[in-house]
Amino acid sequence: MAKKTSKPYSNRTNSYKRNNTKKSTSTTKKSTTKTTTKKTAPKKEDLKSKKLKELAELEKKLEATTRIRVDKERIEDTGSLDTSFLEGRSRSKKNKNILKEEIVSDDFEVVEEDDIIDIPFSDINLEETKEVKKVEKKTSKKKPKKQEMPDFLLDDFKPTTSKLKQDNKEIVKTEKKESKHLIRNGIISILGLCLIALCIMGMMSLYHVLTTKPEVKYKTKKVVEVKVDDNYVFLGDSITDFYDLEKFYPDMPVVNSGINANRTTHILDDMYNRVYKYNPSKVFILIGVNDIIDDKDATEITTNIREIVDGIQDNRKYAEIYVESIYPVNNTDDEKVDLEMVNVLRNNEKIKNINKEIKKMCKEKKITYIDLYSKLVDDNDQLNIDYTTEGLHLNNEGYKVVTDELMKYIKK
Repeated sequence: MAKKTSKPYSNRTNSYKRNNTKKSTSTTKKSTTKTTTKKTAPKKEDLKSKKLKELAELEKKLEATTRIRVDKERIEDTGSLDTSFLEGRSRSKKNKNILKEEIVSDDFEVVEEDDIIDIPFSDINLEETKEVKKVEKKTSKKKPKKQEMPDFLLDDFKPTTSKLKQDNKEIVKTEKKESKHLIRNGIISILGLCLIALCIMGMMSLYHVLTTKPEVKYKTKKVVEVKVDDNYVFLGDSITDFYDLEKFYPDMPVVNSGINANRTTHILDDMYNRVYKYNPSKVFILIGVNDIIDDKDATEITTNIREIVDGIQDNRKYAEIYVESIYPVNNTDDEKVDLEMVNVLRNNEKIKNINKEIKKMCKEKKITYIDLYSKLVDDNDQLNIDYTTEGLHLNNEGYKVVTDELMKYIKK
């Protein structure tokens, strides 16, 4: 709103005074004379008509006077217009009952001119108006209108639905945050109490362990020693059968279970009578040289020997098993050698291959392999002629070499 200044309004009033001072003085004199000469009081109707005429003249004069320019925004604020320029004007004691007109009323008309509104305003000195008796009017008391707030201000105060929703959402969020915070604090406090309880229990258990003496429990193992009577069984073919055990092992529990011309299959077919019934503590096995005549290869011979070992371990588990290598043969032209007995199919190359397979098998079965081939062979890789009778079987010198080697295992 534009501020009102008192200067332009005061200038206008002064100019108007200078022009109309003479006229007003004359009129006041006439009016005073008239009022004094009349002795009778005027009627009410005459007073009303005079008042109306005077009001009409005042309106004409007001139209001719200058206008106070007020901005649009001050239309609704006319009650607070600055009328300070009217204050301080002297009023005579004689004109106490002068008609008082409200210069700016609530029912004034508004004229718009390019965003500026002119409101009529009286610029006449109230002391120079004619004396008119007051007319009592019965005015109905109007209820004061509620001042409505302008639209441009209402827009700022009307809360939109979107704002309300945002506010509600923010309230809900804050409530959720507070609830989450409370839940979190509750969980943390519970966990803290649990940790404290665990620490107390740990300290109590540690104190109990340190103060109490542990009970020592002794476990006794019952070691059952199976005492098997010494009984040494020699299992094999003719080379074992011709072995004079009583001569070479005097005063020893030896059993000769060798049969002439036996193969590995013969022993497998009669394991009870050949081994089990003697309940041996040690078993010495020498077999396979006759299987060569039947044109059996090293793997087949070794497989049969493995089955013999398996049978002894299953049925006589306390027996110690020793497998001897097949002895070498001599198939030279020496006059001592009987080539028919030795047989063409038997040769030391085959025997060495069979001995390799037997050694592997003993290693797998964790039993003892005794190498007598190297003890009986000469420098020409033949059976030493001093240890044989005809190139296949051994003589006493040969059995003596074997006995010296086997006694190492008997005495263990």
